[in-house]
Amino acid sequence: FQADRVTQAAFEVAWDAIVAGISERGSVRESEIQQAILDHFKAHGCVTEHAPIVGEGPNSGNPHYDPQAGSDREIREGSLVLVDLW
Repeated sequence: FQADRVTQAAFEVAWDAIVAGISERGSVRESEIQQAILDHFKAHGCVTEHAPIVGEGPNSGNPHYDPQAGSDREIREGSLVLVDLW
């Protein structure tokens, strides 16, 4: 039950980070949101074999997408975003 609570809370962490990034800078990168989720897990003592998928636009349809800093997409107001926490 504890892992479920942490995982469910990770969605709020992701959406809050997206809103903050867009509000402050006009966009935020997929890899930044993925890292925010991983930091949340670490802060609550959770580990995972694979990082969650954070995909914007066309990347949201790739079931094995793994955003890489520098080649990942920007999330902007109006973007379609997938946050896949398994």
